[in-house]
Amino acid sequence: MDLAYPSSPVNIWVTAMVQLFRPTIETLLLERDRAISEWQSKHPNTNVYEDRKLEITSFQAISVGNQIKAVGKALKKAKA
Repeated sequence: MDLAYPSSPVNIWVTAMVQLFRPTIETLLLERDRAISEWQSKHPNTNVYEDRKLEITSFQAISVGNQIKAVGKALKKAKA
């Protein structure tokens, strides 16, 4: 996000959070795709994207502090 309107600080923060949690987001997307595929195979006569019985396709609890620590450890490991 590089737009200053309506709030440059918010845009910077959102961009930073997406970068920080990119690995988690990628994992969630893969889990979502698996859940949708599995649901579709079990319900072949329904449109999986319109089936209101399928509400949550993936979930991951997050912590900014824990994620920052994990990134720090990964960076130290990469330097070694």
